Amino acid sequence: MQTVSLKRNGKENLTFTGELLVSLDDRELMGVTPNWWELKLYKTTIGKFILSSTFHINYPSRRTLHGALSFSEAEHVQHYLVNECNGPTKIADEFINRAAKRDNAFQALLNTQKGSSSYKQPTIRPFTSKAL
Repeated sequence: MQTVSLKRNGKENLTFTGELLVSLDDRELMGVTPNWWELKLYKTTIGKFILSSTFHINYPSRRTLHGALSFSEAEHVQHYLVNECNGPTKIADEFINRAAKRDNAFQALLNTQKGSSSYKQPTIRPFTSKAL
């Protein structure tokens, strides 16, 4: 475990102790584009998941947007990526598959979804902290 400090636009850095589980640059899947998205997933020492997002915008003007969200369960991370992020599904799928290689909660999530033709909504709405 290490101390991680994540940059966030318009807010103080989010600092916590945890480990990096997944890093994905959407250019790996989508090819070279003028604008791209980087996602990182961390697991904190208390078992929460922190999703870090960096969006690089080069057209029409250059800027970088940084954000971070906290989730209490792997299923909530998946729900957010699939249903609320507006990103391509193959990015969400690849991200969750990579997380499953590093974390038992994501592996269990994929195991329970095998054989299902579509992603099932969680029974409760995922909690994401607006403070992050």
